[in-house]
Amino acid sequence: YADDPAFDYPITGVFKPKAPALEVVTVTANARTAVPIGRIISENTTFYIDDESKIMTTSQIHSSRVPVIFNYSESFSHDKIYQMCDLIDSDEFLKKNVTRINFLKNNYIQLNFRDHDFDLVIGEYNNIRKKIKNFKAFYQAAIENESLDKYSKINLQFENQVVCTNK
Repeated sequence: YADDPAFDYPITGVFKPKAPALEVVTVTANARTAVPIGRIISENTTFYIDDESKIMTTSQIHSSRVPVIFNYSESFSHDKIYQMCDLIDSDEFLKKNVTRINFLKNNYIQLNFRDHDFDLVIGEYNNIRKKIKNFKAFYQAAIENESLDKYSKINLQFENQVVCTNK
């Protein structure tokens, strides 16, 4: 792990034994900085999920700028939540724009964007990369003709279609 930038906090300690017959030992360890990629808020608790799919506690002095996940329940697998957060975190466009992930009934996923007031309905996670690719093409065209803010819902659940609902 020495080349991994997440392991950037070397900790060195020298242990001197009280008995003179024992030798001095130097121990070095690297502490990994956890990187949050999503914040889960439910009725009873709030926590982060990190870039290795592990649970992180929240801090009282710092809040990470990551998408907030609502409607979390045990019916959605931890893996699905991680996959969605990882997809957003690894995509420059999504990372910049997505502020909220809603996990809805029927395994549907809905996203909300930072600067626009529409619901992006992904539907099920199936073919997610193709859906996102179609949405990016639509988004670019809608920005150019200034029509994006005319929609209350943009639906990607149908194959090879972007279906919009006017406000």
